Amino acid sequence: MATANLNMTLDLFKTAMNLDNVEYEPEQFPGAILRIHEPKLTLLLFKNGKLICAGAKKEEFLKKGLRKAGTLIRSVNKEAKKAKPEKPKTPKKQKEKPAATGKTAKDDQKKKK
Repeated sequence: MATANLNMTLDLFKTAMNLDNVEYEPEQFPGAILRIHEPKLTLLLFKNGKLICAGAKKEEFLKKGLRKAGTLIRSVNKEAKKAKPEKPKTPKKQKEKPAATGKTAKDDQKKKK
């Protein structure tokens, strides 16, 4: 089993209508099921461009099947909007707090006089 990201938004209805061996029933499952016969693989396709591949007996079959599926899917979804690349999340910078000096407001007033 493997996962992949096509980095594009997919029109699953259009994909199901234009490709053989694609099942898409959004009422039952949010993804489309693409079955490839050579090499024998099953892929779950999702609208966000991510997919899950299962059924490969060897890694070389997996790679070959993913290339084949990617070509088929991209040919149908040519006009689909490319997904924006995800920005890595960085922790927010915390504002520096002044160090505690042990002085009070009265001490500051005494210095001014």
